[in-house]
Amino acid sequence: MHLSTLLDSAVPSAGDCEAVVYRERHWACRESTDAARRAASVLREAGLRPGDRPAVMTYNAPAFLSAAFGAWYAGATPVPVNHKLQTAEVARQLRPAGLGPPAVRVRG
Repeated sequence: MHLSTLLDSAVPSAGDCEAVVYRERHWACRESTDAARRAASVLREAGLRPGDRPAVMTYNAPAFLSAAFGAWYAGATPVPVNHKLQTAEVARQLRPAGLGPPAVRVRG
């Protein structure tokens, strides 16, 4: 099962149910899916292709979910990177995934 199907399969039964809570903001399952699909479009337009392994470095916030699921929707495999790491630590973490410095920076 592809991980992006988790969101797709949840929408028919839980579309308006709360899926993500961050500070004062609440996202319904449908909103989370829409955000991930928008992220997938942005990533594809930036050159992401199926099979790619984009590094995803965000704060511990809903943006991570949008980026990770967006990558899965685009057919890629996200590689999570802790935002608290120093440059050398990030390089060490990315090396086994065959990744170099990030080519695309998406804010959100």
